[in-house]
This record gives sequence, C-alpha cells and structure tokens, in this order.
Amino acid sequence: MRILCIIDCLGSGGAQRQMTYLACGLKQRGHDVELFLTHPGADHFRPEIEAAGIPIHGIHRRGHKGFSVKVLLAVRQLLRTGFDGIVSFQLSANGYAAIARMLTPSFRGRVVCGERNSARHVHSSWFKQSMSWCVGRIADALVANSHSHGDSLTHMRG
Repeated sequence: MRILCIIDCLGSGGAQRQMTYLACGLKQRGHDVELFLTHPGADHFRPEIEAAGIPIHGIHRRGHKGFSVKVLLAVRQLLRTGFDGIVSFQLSANGYAAIARMLTPSFRGRVVCGERNSARHVHSSWFKQSMSWCVGRIADALVANSHSHGDSLTHMRG
C-alpha cells in the first residue's frame, strides 16, 4: 500500500513523534510511505525518517504563515502519482489532506485524520472551526486523542 503522511514539520512535538513512529512502522511492515511537511524547517525527527528510507516532500515558504495554495497544489500533485491513502495529523495538515482529496478526482484512496485537539471550541477562530468541520465531513476516519474527544467528534460527524 502506498501511503502519504502529512504533518507540519519534524520538530520535537508529540504529534511529530507519533507521525515518525507511525511512518517508520508502516515502512517496516512493507508499505511504501512518503512524508509531506506543510512547514518544513524543524528537523528533530528527520534522521529517523531518513534512516527508514522514507522520502520527505515539502514546500519552503519564507515568512508565510497560514493556509498556502502552493502547499495545497504540491499535495495534490503528489496524490496524482498514485497513493492508496493519506494519514495526517494536526488541523492544517488535515485541511490540506481533505481539500486535496476533493480537488484530485483520480485519488480513490482513504483519508485518515488525527484530531489531537478540538478546534470546535467556542474560543477557536471561525476559520479553525470551519476547517475542522470540513475535515470531519471529508475524512474517511478521524482518530481522537482521548475518549471524551472521540465522543465530541462522533457528535460533530452526526
């Protein structure tokens, strides 16, 4: 199975650690895994990814924060090369995965998004709440970080 993993960077955070372990584990089990970074730069886990022989893709965006059409187009271009599935962690990566799926009719694979924190809280911005709702509707599966978070995701998906 050919799987595209999407995350912000390879910094020293928990989501990045989980993605590194997941990508390396999938590779060890014989899957063809590639990694896409939406904000390349922090490279704490890069040595582990490279040692596993996992290709790393990404778009360097000098001084750019927030949503990027260039990143979306790069993800879409990768999907056109024949992936069977996408695994993404964090809201921005989940958003790119969901939108790229919608814009790539040739992609017939599954999309699994890891929801670590809920952007559906009243204190989240309108954009984050909207993106979270969109991801929840487009993804084939959402993976929660806790039972209570899973319950809130289940209610949201209705």
